[in-house]
Amino acid sequence: MGLRVEAVNGGRPNLGSAFTRSISKVHGALLFLDVLLGLIMGDNPRDRFSDTLAKTYVVKHASPVMPIVGSGRDWTWSRANRPAVAGKWSGRVDPLGSAGFGVFLIVVATIALSYPGLHVILADWIRSWSANGLTWPPAELAPAVFWFFTAMGSWSIISAVLRYLMGWSPWRAPQDIVGGVFNFLLAYLVRFYGFDFFTWRIIIPMFIILVGAQILVGGLLHPPQGGYNR
Repeated sequence: MGLRVEAVNGGRPNLGSAFTRSISKVHGALLFLDVLLGLIMGDNPRDRFSDTLAKTYVVKHASPVMPIVGSGRDWTWSRANRPAVAGKWSGRVDPLGSAGFGVFLIVVATIALSYPGLHVILADWIRSWSANGLTWPPAELAPAVFWFFTAMGSWSIISAVLRYLMGWSPWRAPQDIVGGVFNFLLAYLVRFYGFDFFTWRIIIPMFIILVGAQILVGGLLHPPQGGYNR
């Protein structure tokens, strides 16, 4: 996309800043909230809320590269409207990638319709950060969060099955299964223990375990060179 992350004091961000601005990427819900808060509270639409915490910002440093699906080539567009430069584009298209984002939007919209006062509770919680700092969500959000994790966990399992049946990047199916199980675990904890169960001492190791399990399972079950035979 021709973008680069830089530290506010100049140069590349350090390890701590990079970790802070990337931690929301461990789950789609956190990333969505991170982007949304960046749009609401920031003055640059490229910056996420975590950029404020990490003291980083996003700048444009090159022309974006647009892949042309099915053509085997990509096109680099110039700002000066010069002729496009063509090159090779490798890698298979994964239709479940964009489908997953569509499912995420449908789940969020459905939950919003099912809980009419949810946006008010969410807005009050976010506004409280200015006085109390970042806190865990209020108990009124627990039912909506439970259904969100349940729905996204179900999609992860369905996605894994589709990958095996259709041959769409099937080596990612075990990672989807791990992600689905983790979503179901979070839904269970929220349903029966509420947000009081979650502390930074618990949640950070849990996400590290999730990432480690996905890497481990993905490495053990990665297909041989050349992929699966169908």
